Amino acid sequence: MTAKGFRLDIQGVRGFALVLVLACHAEIPGAAGGYVGLDIFYVLSGFLITGLILTELDRRGSVSISRFYARRAKRLLPLAVTALGFTVVGSALLLSPAQNQEVSGDVLSAALYVVNWHFIAESVDCFAFHDALISPVQHYWSLSVEEQLYLLWPLLLGVGAGLSRRRGWAMRRTIFMLVVPLGVASLIHSIGFRPEHTRIAYFSTLTRIWELVGLVRAGCVVGDVQYE
Repeated sequence: MTAKGFRLDIQGVRGFALVLVLACHAEIPGAAGGYVGLDIFYVLSGFLITGLILTELDRRGSVSISRFYARRAKRLLPLAVTALGFTVVGSALLLSPAQNQEVSGDVLSAALYVVNWHFIAESVDCFAFHDALISPVQHYWSLSVEEQLYLLWPLLLGVGAGLSRRRGWAMRRTIFMLVVPLGVASLIHSIGFRPEHTRIAYFSTLTRIWELVGLVRAGCVVGDVQYE
């Protein structure tokens, strides 16, 4: 860890996960399962966000929801809006009116962080890498999953902290009790999908919750270490 709290080990694992995903999409022999890199990203993201919220709870006793969302917006919006803006302009110039209308719907859903559910409704094949009609913003689905969860995650941890104060319980242990059932329910839900419903399971927020707030993050919650 650097003096500013930058986790070099986590960034290294993130880089490895990115290589796995790129190798999968490039269809490099032996890398067909590289999409697991996305799962690694979710685990690390949940780990870091949980650590940040817990640090604030330890220092202040509460979570500033406005400050949390402001940090997310500052980090994500400039690049996200720029990419979506160029996509809209490029689609208008290069695509047919029918294709441009379809892309516009994708862009709007991406801007609202609900594009994963939009793709489920549109029966998008998440592994159709060579499909001529693949959405130029299809990669936004994973970000949508994260932001949907993080809309509620600081609230849930804040509720756990408030409950622990009223009941006189240990804060991290109380949050642990809230997190574990949520992660287990999501894991059971994801296992229950049949093979023919892989597309829905892949894009669904409900099947990804366990990766973001499951037992790995729950173990972090009850630990003594605070992660910056």
